Amino acid sequence: PEKPVLVADAVAIGRHVDARHRFEETRSQPPKAAIAKRGIGLQRRQHIEVGAELCQRLLQLRQQASAVRNWSEFAARSVREGIQQCATFGVTCVGDATRYSAASRAEMARSALAGVSYGEVLGMADRLDQFPELFAAAIDVTFQSATFRIGLEPHSPYSLDLHGYRRCVEESLRQRMPIMTHLAETADEAEFLSQQRGPLRRLWETIGGWNDKVSRSDEGPVRAMLRVGLLDCPALLAHVNFCSDDDV
Repeated sequence: PEKPVLVADAVAIGRHVDARHRFEETRSQPPKAAIAKRGIGLQRRQHIEVGAELCQRLLQLRQQASAVRNWSEFAARSVREGIQQCATFGVTCVGDATRYSAASRAEMARSALAGVSYGEVLGMADRLDQFPELFAAAIDVTFQSATFRIGLEPHSPYSLDLHGYRRCVEESLRQRMPIMTHLAETADEAEFLSQQRGPLRRLWETIGGWNDKVSRSDEGPVRAMLRVGLLDCPALLAHVNFCSDDDV
């Protein structure tokens, strides 16, 4: 074996893995305003307060988001900055969720990072028509390689209809594609799924685009995912803050 090398003024760290990341949120300008407008997500949510306070905040953020003219370019710049941060701190493998799949994946494919790019898929109520385009972009394997895989992210039970989840699961199984989702993120998901009421429903009404032609499930978010087949896949589940012992 090689002899150890002692370096007094250096620290050696192992390679780090970031299993759930979002490079598109790296840039601090424009702030969360731009992110909220296009559904990239709100940064660093601890527990979503989806009542009147958040609704008011979302409206304010949407008014500020006009500074972004080219969202794909904004995403690409964010990804480049995120990759640089990974290099600085020793992260070599990332599971990244992306709304702008082509722009993000092109940057990641040019980097030395390994990992998975999970293409975000949304579509519910009057916004159901965005599903086909987002789904097609998410499953595009143009940039896939031996160390960089393409995956799917059906976003959450409050932003993607259960029919959309089934389609994502089918494609994941067909192509043996990694899949992840946000699940049981708040205590309000169960009420939203079963009765289409509560803070998440009010959030939809504030943003706009709600209708009553949305799939329901009386079983709670975890069992809803079991019913659509997601838990038959080797899935990555983000959050899972609110589930019972039976769910586990």
